[in-house]
Amino acid sequence: MGRHVVKFCESAPCHVTGGRIVWSALKEELKLNPGETSPDGKWTLITVSCLGICAVGPVMMVDEDVYGNITPNQISSILTRYQ
Repeated sequence: MGRHVVKFCESAPCHVTGGRIVWSALKEELKLNPGETSPDGKWTLITVSCLGICAVGPVMMVDEDVYGNITPNQISSILTRYQ
């Protein structure tokens, strides 16, 4: 696992609220596919079936920090916090 683990919820509620678009942006930003760790060991990207906060989907976690109602435009600024 990388220093920072990004978990993205792939449940139906997150999916129907725009999760597919956010997921694409996240993979593009990290240049990773699910289960991969970046060559520098900084990031690991994984999917989870549910993070338990469906009311604010799409949802992702970075380490222990939870982000809800995320949009593709927020991905870069969220990840920058972990530089």
